[in-house]
Amino acid sequence: MHEFDYIIDKINAAELLTSPYEHVWIDNFLSAEHYDQLVKNYHAQQFASRDDDHSTSANVEWQPFREFIQTSKSLYDAMQTKLTATRLWDDINKIVNIYLWDNPEHYIHLHSDANGKEMIQWHIYMPDIDYKKYGTILCKIDKDSYNENNDNCFDILESKELPLTRNSFLAYGRNANADYHYTEPGDRVRKSLLARYI
Repeated sequence: MHEFDYIIDKINAAELLTSPYEHVWIDNFLSAEHYDQLVKNYHAQQFASRDDDHSTSANVEWQPFREFIQTSKSLYDAMQTKLTATRLWDDINKIVNIYLWDNPEHYIHLHSDANGKEMIQWHIYMPDIDYKKYGTILCKIDKDSYNENNDNCFDILESKELPLTRNSFLAYGRNANADYHYTEPGDRVRKSLLARYI
């Protein structure tokens, strides 16, 4: 048995939320000991600006957890089953896992990462304090109103803003080109781990 297998049990036991689309939210995701190790490792890294959507990012260097993310078919299978997704482990080409740091003025524009295929991804949030908002905003949009070159030009049919709270877990990505999401700037610093199955 692997030391992180308990999180698979948590995913299996979690409720599948379906509004505005399929996702899973779990509070107190890691054990207190593992969460403390994750935060310690996060703050030990050298963050740098990269050509992506976030202020700065860094590699996940907590090797036991990194290896678990990269190699655990059981972890992926649990999320795939829970989200009612159809893309299998053998169809995954690459697994990205990275630490993200977003400053107060930074936001992530409305987008979908799927590019026409299911792309399950998950976050563990690690803010210094808990916020009732400022997590990821999931939304169902009127695609006819969406212009990817203008992130202020879209009609939201339904949305849900998740809180930015310590040791919380969010997974989504069942819907090819429909799992739209974004964040808003605010008086917060967003710290998280992101894993994405490409």
